[in-house]
Amino acid sequence: MSLVLLAVVSSTSLAQNPVKVRDDFSKGELTSFVEAYEEVQAIQQESDRQVMAAIEEGDLSMERFNEILAQQQDPGKESDASAGEMAAFNAAAQSIIQERQKVERQMVEAIEEEGIDINTYQEIMVAYQQSPKVQKKVNKMLEQ
Repeated sequence: MSLVLLAVVSSTSLAQNPVKVRDDFSKGELTSFVEAYEEVQAIQQESDRQVMAAIEEGDLSMERFNEILAQQQDPGKESDASAGEMAAFNAAAQSIIQERQKVERQMVEAIEEEGIDINTYQEIMVAYQQSPKVQKKVNKMLEQ
């Protein structure tokens, strides 16, 4: 199952590949979506705290971690990280991978516990991002 995050579909890919967005969800589907969305948000916030702690545990700042990550992802760039920074980076990266796997399971469980399947959740998320009609309905429900 794929990770269910707010960034299900990037806006750039949608701009390049316009898709027909469903906007006829039932009130029950939208209610389940909103409840699941709120649970997913709480899980994501806790995960973000865990990720920050894993990075800081190795005496790296988030900024430095991201710099090293960018260097790792650019094969043309030589890393300026010291051996100690690389060890801390690698340890943090392993912790982050494990955290993300745990979070993915928690998110799927939270969504399914609200009585909505992953595909419908993702459909509504895309519709929320693309359809003013769905966005208005969901925002109203989130405000309540």
